Amino acid sequence: MAVLAIFQFINQGSLGGVLYFLGERAFSSSTPGIANASINNVLVLRPYATFPHPNVLAGFLLTVSLLLIGLFANMKKNYSRKSESYLLSVALILPTISLFLTLSRAAIATFSLLSVAIFIKWFALKPSLLSISTWLVFTLVALSLFLSYSGRWTGNILTERSLHERISLNHAAFNIGLNSPLTGTGLGGFIPALAEEDSGKNLPLQPVHNIYLLTFSEAGIIGIGILILGLWNTIKIMIKKSNSSVILVSLPLISLLIIGLIDHYIYTLQQGRMLLAILLGFLYGRRSP
Repeated sequence: MAVLAIFQFINQGSLGGVLYFLGERAFSSSTPGIANASINNVLVLRPYATFPHPNVLAGFLLTVSLLLIGLFANMKKNYSRKSESYLLSVALILPTISLFLTLSRAAIATFSLLSVAIFIKWFALKPSLLSISTWLVFTLVALSLFLSYSGRWTGNILTERSLHERISLNHAAFNIGLNSPLTGTGLGGFIPALAEEDSGKNLPLQPVHNIYLLTFSEAGIIGIGILILGLWNTIKIMIKKSNSSVILVSLPLISLLIIGLIDHYIYTLQQGRMLLAILLGFLYGRRSP
C-alpha cells in the first residue's frame, strides 16, 4: 500500500494494469470529485492506493507506522533479534513517507505527537546507535516532506471552506440528535435528516466529521451511552493489561479514536470499521500478564 501510494503521488494518478484487479480505481488529478490539495496555488493529487479516500489511507498508514514503531521498540530490548530491528527500522520509512504524502493533517499531527511520545519513553531514556540513526532518518524524511508541502499546514486554516462546513455539520448533527434525543434518527438516517435540517444553509450532504456526534444523531442517548460504556471498558482493559504488547495495540487504537473527533470513516466506511475491529480484537484477545 505504501509503495503504491508513493507511485500514485509521483504519477499524479492511478497506475492501472493488473492493479485494477487488486482494488485500485482509475483516476487522475483531473477526475471530478477527486481529492486534490492546493500547495502553493498548485493542485496536487492526494494518493488513494486501494482505499476510497486519502484520509482512510492515512488512517491505515498511521496504524501500520505506530505498530512498526512499537515492534521496533520491543525488539530493541532483545539483542538476539537485532537483525529484525534493522529490518523494521527500514520498513518504517515507507509508510511514514506515504503518510505524509496523503496530506491528511489529522493523521499526520496525531502520528507526530504519538511518535514523539514513544521516542521519549522507549528510545531517549536508553539510547542506542540503531535507535538514534532510525529517528534521525525518520526526522529528516518527515521534515523534508513537511517543508516541501508546508503550504498545506501553514496556510490560514481558519478561513478554509472545509473547516466552516465541518463546524456547520457539527451544529446540524447536534440539532438532529436533539430532535430525537432518545433513539436518534436511526442508523444510516443522518443524511436524510440533514436534508430536512438544512433549510437553505447549503450544507454538503455528507456525514458529520465526528463519529461521536454522528452516533448521537443516529442512535441518540442510548447509542452514545453504549459507545461511552464500550470506550470505558476498553480503557479499563488497557490499564489492566498494561504490558508491552497491549501498549503496542493501544496506541494505534487511541489514534483512531482521536481522529474520530474530526473524521467519520471509522464509523461509516467498511475499511475504517474493519481497521477498528482488528485493533479491538487484538486488544480484547490479549491475555492478562
